[in-house]
Amino acid sequence: MRAVQWTAPSDPDDAVAKWYDVRYTTSGPLTESNFYSGTYYPSPFPSPPGTTESFTLTGLQSGVMYWFAIKTSDTVPNWSVASNSPSATPGAPTNPPSLSSTPPWDVLLMLAILLGGLGAALALVVRRRRAGKEPRPTVAPEIRAELLPGRAYLIEALRPSRSLVLLERVDGGTRPVLAISRADLDLDRSGGDGAKVSGFRLVDRGSPRGEGLLPPSLERTGLLVEEFLAAEPRGMVFLEGIEFLSDNNNFAGVLRLVRLIVDRIVRTDHVLLVSVAPGILALEDLRRLETEMEVLTPPAS
Repeated sequence: MRAVQWTAPSDPDDAVAKWYDVRYTTSGPLTESNFYSGTYYPSPFPSPPGTTESFTLTGLQSGVMYWFAIKTSDTVPNWSVASNSPSATPGAPTNPPSLSSTPPWDVLLMLAILLGGLGAALALVVRRRRAGKEPRPTVAPEIRAELLPGRAYLIEALRPSRSLVLLERVDGGTRPVLAISRADLDLDRSGGDGAKVSGFRLVDRGSPRGEGLLPPSLERTGLLVEEFLAAEPRGMVFLEGIEFLSDNNNFAGVLRLVRLIVDRIVRTDHVLLVSVAPGILALEDLRRLETEMEVLTPPAS
């Protein structure tokens, strides 16, 4: 687990920036040329400039070196260049900083974002904080539910991999799964035996194209789902990134897409599971999704 903090930047036109894009990798420093190869980690929406924001990255492996970087954007969106890419190794001692009062075994990542004019410069600095002041990480309870064919489900889960595993367990993992997500599920998942998952990662319209990358086009997303269901009589669909599709289109269009898929799933041998991160959608939008699908409730922490 890594606690991440930064100062909210400003946007020259809107005062408040619109989006963050935080990524990490174990393959070396992230740069402008390879930024989108890093694993996307859901982050909060920007607060007013100068606000200290923080969230915790979970699921990182102890003893493995990670590199981090971040971008920010306005409402257009105009994305900044990638920040510098510091590294940290969870659970591993590091050289102590110049302040001898800070022990070397606890690392606090500070993402300080500095934006100015039309250009943007981002900086990441690493400092230490005293061990014991940060609460011990809590293990999120495992989500358990029996998904049935011909049904469409909605679940709130912080990490897509925790809800995707529900589909991988259906019929002992013998069913194929089409997974569409803003996160990189190939890196996000822990591996192991399970269903055959065909993953497509949602990327910005201006991002590099490649195999397994899907721009936020509702038409292309709908066509991809239809082709998969037509080819796989027992296929299951996993959809995550509703807020990303809404940001690049509009929620009304995304809701129509979900309804079309639900209508296609009902009374067949298919299954649909839509996963959203807690608090990322407006309450009204979440309620409208809930009217279209069965809501799965994770166990209490």
